[in-house]
Amino acid sequence: MRKYFINTALFFLLVMILVSCGSGYFLQSGDSDFDNLHYADAIENYKKAVEKDENNFEAVKMLAKSYQMTHNYAQAKEHYAQYIASGNAAPEDKLNYAKMLMAADDHANAELQLREYLQTNTSDKVAQALLEACQFIEFFKEDTALYKIEKLPIFTNVSMFSPTPYKDGLVYTAERISEGAAQNPWTNNSYYDIYYSAKSEGSWGTQIPLDSKINGKYHEGPISFNEDGTKAIFTRSYNTNDNRKMGKDEDDYNNLFLYEMSYIEGEWTNIKSLPFNNESYSCMHPSLSPDGQMLFFASDMPGGMGKNDIYISTHNGLQWTNPVNLGDEVNSLEDEVFPVIRGDELYFASNGHPSIGGLDIFKSRFEDDNWKKPKNLNYPINSTSDDFSMILERGDTSGYFSSNREGVDRIYEFVKKPSGRVYIDGVARAEETGETLSNVKVTLKNNVTGEVIREIVTDEDGKFEFVLLPERIYRIDGQKEGFFRESYERSTINQYFDEEVELLFSMAEIVTIDEDPLKRYSLNKIYYDLDDYSIRPDAALELDKLVNILKENETLHIKIFSHTDSRGDDEYNMNLSDRRANSVVEYLSRNGIEKNRLEFQGMGESQLINECVNGADCSDEKHEENRRTEFVVTKY
Repeated sequence: MRKYFINTALFFLLVMILVSCGSGYFLQSGDSDFDNLHYADAIENYKKAVEKDENNFEAVKMLAKSYQMTHNYAQAKEHYAQYIASGNAAPEDKLNYAKMLMAADDHANAELQLREYLQTNTSDKVAQALLEACQFIEFFKEDTALYKIEKLPIFTNVSMFSPTPYKDGLVYTAERISEGAAQNPWTNNSYYDIYYSAKSEGSWGTQIPLDSKINGKYHEGPISFNEDGTKAIFTRSYNTNDNRKMGKDEDDYNNLFLYEMSYIEGEWTNIKSLPFNNESYSCMHPSLSPDGQMLFFASDMPGGMGKNDIYISTHNGLQWTNPVNLGDEVNSLEDEVFPVIRGDELYFASNGHPSIGGLDIFKSRFEDDNWKKPKNLNYPINSTSDDFSMILERGDTSGYFSSNREGVDRIYEFVKKPSGRVYIDGVARAEETGETLSNVKVTLKNNVTGEVIREIVTDEDGKFEFVLLPERIYRIDGQKEGFFRESYERSTINQYFDEEVELLFSMAEIVTIDEDPLKRYSLNKIYYDLDDYSIRPDAALELDKLVNILKENETLHIKIFSHTDSRGDDEYNMNLSDRRANSVVEYLSRNGIEKNRLEFQGMGESQLINECVNGADCSDEKHEENRRTEFVVTKY
């Protein structure tokens, strides 16, 4: 009996050991690692949980999230797909899955997931921006030959990113295989350090640490220098005891601080924390202006627009001022990081503006005391993975950027080829009041085939934008109920240089004579030969515009008024103007406009618009102002 009890006790002990090492045990261990940002260890525990129970879908989901946090998007996509197929997914999981599908260049299925997510999260602007990116992915990738791109040597690093020009080469941030105790639990590789490599005759030299006093026990980098290399600001993990102990906030999280230092007598010295650093949030990714007086950086400090925003601080001669958020034109509800300032242009990475996938690189220009709407730099600079930290050299023709498009962060060198692109920065306004017009439907067409390339509506500021590719002929139409259509035609054939065009659609409101009997619309100058009413070729060019207006606004009925100057007999001028008005109607009719939409009346010299009455001493130019053709809308 005693032996029986001993065997039974041993049996239950064995069961308890097996249970403790079962799927639930590894799920719990993985959750602990995940909460402590030990994602590499979390992945191993979640994998064991799934190995022991393939139906442990909570472990599957957490495995997907852990892979996402370590930027292994391929594995994250696979496990999100498995979790969603289980039927347990929440809307947020579908959003994350859509992001991973975009990273895998599967934008069609990403669009399906986003549409499902938006059914229950209709006001999520980030998801709406991602959906827009999926719908126009071919536009982002339309010209793949704009840049020549080459990878820099990886040296002995696991990953490297954030290139910065320094001396005759580059300084960058790199991660290496962990050596000794200095292991980053996020990845189980080394913490980030700052390195330098010189470039000579197209070849890169040996990688060396930038300075022994900068690289410490934990993260350092990225870094930014002023133009003459005498000042620098860099990112470092918040630490205490002279970089011997990692500092943490109340949530046991280590944030990032910005530090400044000076180059004096051949060495970097005077390393000190910037005054706005705070252990409860991160300040990171510095970019100094050439004179060292302006600092752009990313931070998740309270009061921002989203997760990480871009801020600016200026040096007042004594210290750095309190940071100012760049505002909602640049910052979104998601992450804006890795700013690089270059003159009045700011390059930065974002996953909150419409992108190909992950972080994309955007450019915003500072004009009229405001940052303009950012432009996506498109493929091949941007990819379905994370792309960031872009710097330019030799004008705008070459430079470097970082990307994990091959699974790890690497630095790429690019050379820009002549593209002949035309960047349309448009705005629609009401002609009479100058007020901006929202919800104007703006259509970009191939003006040869008539194919609609893209159709958008103006935002609340009346703005719209397009990129016109080379060797094409385009037409842009603007249409809004109650207004005359506006159009713009542009050829990019033999367009060898990029060009930015500010396009104004000044849209006239359609007002009928019932609403305002005095409302008349003037055509540009239409000239006739002396004592003649036939349509001259130069007048035909102007009347063709009216033909287009009538064809584009098929419900318009109009009445044509023709006016003369005061020279000549009053009765003669009245008859002449009547014949001229009728000749306009006949021209419109010959060009496809139904006569039942047209009326005409000659006004002679009865409605002069200046002082040039009979007998007045006026120049030909002043008399010419009275020789005009107008029309009113009789029916709409």
